[in-house]
Amino acid sequence: MTLIVSVMYVDELTGEFSGEIPLSPGAELAGLEIWRSSVYGSLKSVELGLSLLCTLKHQNILALGSEVVTLKNETISLLNALDNDQTYQHRLGNIISACELAIAHGAAVWIA
Repeated sequence: MTLIVSVMYVDELTGEFSGEIPLSPGAELAGLEIWRSSVYGSLKSVELGLSLLCTLKHQNILALGSEVVTLKNETISLLNALDNDQTYQHRLGNIISACELAIAHGAAVWIA
């Protein structure tokens, strides 16, 4: 399986998804399912103190409000720690781009 990143509007009253901002083909890919533990929940992520991104090891992430900025910053930190390795650059770049889109539109980022 593959992890997917989505940019979603969330109804503030109900907490339910109220629409999605479509991403271009390939821009929704966030890595293989095994990346939950080998990348996002890795020892490197723990060492960097990536509290939100590390939760992906055991559960999906729904980043709302200021959490979107946190998710973006943590993803940038991880990418930099991985020396911008080509293997990770595209997939982590997709998360960063999704966060930027969500910030611009007041939306949430969902990774599942």
